[in-house]
Amino acid sequence: MKWAVLVFAILFPLIALAAETHAPFDIQRILNNAVLGERQAIARYDAYAAKADDEGYPGAASLFRACAKAEATHLRRFTALMIERDLAVPPETPVKPDVESTRDNLQNAFAAETAERDATYLYAIRVANDDHDEAVAKTFDETRDVEVEHANLCSDALRNMADMKAPHEYYVCEKCGYTTNVRLPLCPSCRDKHPLH
Repeated sequence: MKWAVLVFAILFPLIALAAETHAPFDIQRILNNAVLGERQAIARYDAYAAKADDEGYPGAASLFRACAKAEATHLRRFTALMIERDLAVPPETPVKPDVESTRDNLQNAFAAETAERDATYLYAIRVANDDHDEAVAKTFDETRDVEVEHANLCSDALRNMADMKAPHEYYVCEKCGYTTNVRLPLCPSCRDKHPLH
């Protein structure tokens, strides 16, 4: 009986919050998780960039900084979606990422981006489509495109670690966060016509 009361005490505020904000609970959950995940990714990539600089891999450091910039764009977009739906944005909490060697950090980044590509964002897109929230589904779909490119760039850097000892330039779409090592006149993901910076 105590467990039933405890479960009710935990779930009731969440149910009440979802009802109060007039947004489906599943949409709130996936956006909440996305905001928290992007904050962690930004901290992780910033720490990885500092480590790459320390180890003499300026190319990898530039890649990590570009990924952090892209994740900050995702954070801004997911936060805006929450605000538009009158959902409480999760409070900021300190993030202390695990940092290893640059090679290990690239492998960890590749694994994280692949997991987002193959599971996290596919699930979020399905939830948004099931709840008929086209804007959320589109944002997660465009974000997934970015994570695919992050995984590809990290994989390429892993295969060419010696090349990462030289400086590299990466470009990020300020609208959706698409990241590439090729300067393009428009974003291939969101089709924004401004050049990538």
